[in-house]
Amino acid sequence: MLRSAVAAALGVLLAGCGGAAGSGNGRLIPGGARVERDLAPTDVLPADLDLVVRIDLERMRAGIGPTTADALSKRALAQAAGERELAEAMACADAVWIGTRAAAIDTGDRVVVIEGKECVPDLPRSRWEKVRSGNGRLAIFDRKGEAPRAGTARIMNLGNRATVFVSPVELDSVKRVLDNGPDEKRANPRTEGLVSVDLRPRPLPPGLAGRYPSIAAVLAGIERVRGTAVLVDEGLSVDAQVIGVTAAGAQKAARFLEGVRDSLKEGRFGDAVKGAKVDVVEKTVGVKVIVPAKVLLGLVGGGEKGK
Repeated sequence: MLRSAVAAALGVLLAGCGGAAGSGNGRLIPGGARVERDLAPTDVLPADLDLVVRIDLERMRAGIGPTTADALSKRALAQAAGERELAEAMACADAVWIGTRAAAIDTGDRVVVIEGKECVPDLPRSRWEKVRSGNGRLAIFDRKGEAPRAGTARIMNLGNRATVFVSPVELDSVKRVLDNGPDEKRANPRTEGLVSVDLRPRPLPPGLAGRYPSIAAVLAGIERVRGTAVLVDEGLSVDAQVIGVTAAGAQKAARFLEGVRDSLKEGRFGDAVKGAKVDVVEKTVGVKVIVPAKVLLGLVGGGEKGK
């Protein structure tokens, strides 16, 4: 399910191309009363999800036109068919946040937040049960029976402003966040552009680190990666910042990125990377590239040749 959701989101990208913590933070207060606190989308994302992608569907519709946006929405809904509730919420979304672990994306462990008024899907009582919430502005529904690892075990309504879909493995982490307040080190993409990303890299597992020592060394020197993608006349403009743990780590990351750019210049992505700029200022590596529209269209349509 997670791979499908991410694939659908990236497919849309390529084709188009916190609230205050407050006291209590969702805990029950003396006398059994509940707090009343609004939650922002990233407030419910635990820090163990080191990769968060935000897709601004409202801007995307304005940028690519309603006809194309409708076709892409249908494609996304088809890929989300295994989770009817998620598909229903996506149909009216203004923006989608997908939080996962970059090194284990295939497991399906994730938290998905759908921004949009009245986007709560129909939740039949035979499948979902409403449970008590310590926050009067938060409605919580638990799935009856066991959910698959890549499925949805809990759905939360953030005051009809957003709907949250939590996979089974993330239930305890999300509960902790609701009890204690937002995680300080959570990934938090900017609310800019068509797509924005926030990644806090983790070391490669020992097995992979042994096979790819150079990549492991680069990742060990990176603290954070943030970036945005904006639709422009020439195609898709990508602006990213790689923040090193030290200046030496940033220099190592810059050399790695330059090597990747140079190795791709003669291949199918040559047009996309030939103008890529990699600059280093102290501990920050800036990367800017414009992906031409024809490259984006080729990526999207590449799997459908001959059909």
